[in-house]
Amino acid sequence: GLFVSRPGATRQTIQLIVGSLQWETMMLLARGAQDAGRRRGIHLQLYDAGGDFELDLDFLRRLPDTRADGAIIGSLHNRRFAEVLFELKTRGFPFVLVDELPEYLDVPAVGTDNYDAGARIGREIVRLGHRRIGFLGDLVAPTTRARLDGLRDAMADGGLVFDRALVVDLKEDENRLGDWSDRVRHCARELLGRADRPTAVFCSCDAVAAQVYPVCRDLGLRVPVDVSLVGFDGWSMCEVLDPPLATMRQPMREMGEAALEMLLGQLQQPRAGAARRTLASEWVSRASLGPCPPAEGKNHP
Repeated sequence: GLFVSRPGATRQTIQLIVGSLQWETMMLLARGAQDAGRRRGIHLQLYDAGGDFELDLDFLRRLPDTRADGAIIGSLHNRRFAEVLFELKTRGFPFVLVDELPEYLDVPAVGTDNYDAGARIGREIVRLGHRRIGFLGDLVAPTTRARLDGLRDAMADGGLVFDRALVVDLKEDENRLGDWSDRVRHCARELLGRADRPTAVFCSCDAVAAQVYPVCRDLGLRVPVDVSLVGFDGWSMCEVLDPPLATMRQPMREMGEAALEMLLGQLQQPRAGAARRTLASEWVSRASLGPCPPAEGKNHP
């Protein structure tokens, strides 16, 4: 059949760009935005570069030349990615950034308070008597650095000395979409193989934490008897790890819904300032986080 639009009717097309749908956070973001778009009669086109970082950046650069009215963009937490965002802003292309609230660029964005979430995790770890607390993550990402800052300040509030030597940077700067498993396991083995190893490790995300489990087994360390582990994001796999992983759950589906509403508001009022929304994360206590081993607590007052 032939379908025509009634006079004056418009159909908005929104691009939804995610780094990789293999990341559960991005999958939930996409679902949230698509559900919100379906309710509003908005057509969303989902773009996944399939793990090709350069292809992803190239597509982002070409957005103003497409027929899209705007875009929802999942953050890649990378300097080169930030440069592309600046190009889009300069060209006046409407978009909303998700999973980061950047201080370096005034753009519409929705995310969580990573500093506050990191501090909340830090307080939980300190409350259980841990004194030597490690951190494992990719410090090129502003969100990861904010989580580490929160941990450090929570330790200071508890009267503890923050040991910078127990912070391990994964240094995965160039390809944000690649397979980090070998690098994570190597770094975890170095951290947990130390004579003065930490009794608890805060991992920058659940995917990183999942790679630490086999390292613990290889080193003969029991979770959480010998070392406690904490993640971030709230992936569904956390529940099937042995023992289940304690984590901070991000409301990714709600972020996707909020991003669409923000983008529609931006399209209706192009001259309005860059809106920001901060959604609350949720602490999920599970068996991977336990009390500090008594002997360790006495050795490290």
